[in-house]
Amino acid sequence: SIFQQAVKGVKVREATCLGRLTSQCAVSGLEHLLDMSFQLTRVVRMAHILTGLLLLLASTTFAADWELAREDKTRDIRVYVRDVTDSSYQGFYSVTRVKAPLPSVVAVLSDVPAMPQWITRMIGVKLLRREGDREAWVHAHYRLPYPFLDREAVLHSQLQQDPKSGVVTIVTRSVPGMVPASRDRRVRLREMHSTWKLTPEKDGVVRIEFWGQGQPDGYVPALLFNYNLPDEPLQTLRNLRQMLTRAKYLGAPSSSALTR
Repeated sequence: SIFQQAVKGVKVREATCLGRLTSQCAVSGLEHLLDMSFQLTRVVRMAHILTGLLLLLASTTFAADWELAREDKTRDIRVYVRDVTDSSYQGFYSVTRVKAPLPSVVAVLSDVPAMPQWITRMIGVKLLRREGDREAWVHAHYRLPYPFLDREAVLHSQLQQDPKSGVVTIVTRSVPGMVPASRDRRVRLREMHSTWKLTPEKDGVVRIEFWGQGQPDGYVPALLFNYNLPDEPLQTLRNLRQMLTRAKYLGAPSSSALTR
């Protein structure tokens, strides 16, 4: 009948329209997916660019802040210096690598009576107090060249170790009190701090970083102080490397201060 033919025509047109709509939706969906993929690619590329820029800025900042002042290529020692805010006296950063067990390096750094044998300018030291194997207070005596007076300081050291990486950090700061002012014309160091960082690396190598800063107190011209500053950590690391060849340290058992 005419009515049936009309209904059939409507169904055909609906089916045709639905097919076109489905096709258009598929094309639209594909275009949307392609656009998302393109946008994601742009984001990834931008992330790589930003990462590279950040690394470049970090290296530039380090180069701008720290200046290589001394280097001992034979012993793989480098010493850097930089200006310190609100001070005429510079700070230092030094680094070396040694083929030695981590407990051996810790044993040398923790051996209070032996400190004058390798720490530059230290000619005497006395253990004042110790709390376990991680914390100690010492009274140190330093000899300066003529005409400057000797220095002394009460130093508090604290050891920590990261349980996952095994990195050992020893922070030392001068503290007031505990020892009366010296009567033999020594100058007390009141603003002095330093840090040792020991990082275990592959093949039994330990990366040793040593940095610090402070005020010499008394009268020491900043120009003279800054000129000689790099020599102090340079010689200290040379001496430390030599200490690590001694049998008493090479065979040192792991300290209870170490967690791994």
